[in-house]
Amino acid sequence: MDSAALHQAIYTRLAGFTALTSKVVGIYSRVPDPVNAGDNAAFPYVVFNQASLAPFDTKSSDGASALVDVHAFTRTQSALVRLAVADEIYNALHKFDLVIAGANTIAVGFENKVEFDDPDGKTIHTAMTFRVVYDDF
Repeated sequence: MDSAALHQAIYTRLAGFTALTSKVVGIYSRVPDPVNAGDNAAFPYVVFNQASLAPFDTKSSDGASALVDVHAFTRTQSALVRLAVADEIYNALHKFDLVIAGANTIAVGFENKVEFDDPDGKTIHTAMTFRVVYDDF
């Protein structure tokens, strides 16, 4: 269960998926601290930094079932922009055969999406969860 390799595989896929990167200002592993909290130019962006892992072992290999959260942050009143970013996150990951160092990807699937207003009253936060099942070589 190499969580660093899983993290790298997801980051590489998101950062290399031009349909997504053309719609956001960045893909981050932590929410960036803006120089000016009111600066809407720093949006939209995507953050991926957490996965919950559970064993998915067989008799002959060790594996994991990971729930991976990908977050999108937008500050637009246009639902079309928010939905387009979420759609491209989905397109980048759902049923994609991730290249995880030292592992075989068994499945990647979309689990759910939740959208809510952040406490700042300006930012809309979309949280998407994907399940990644993989085993070691």
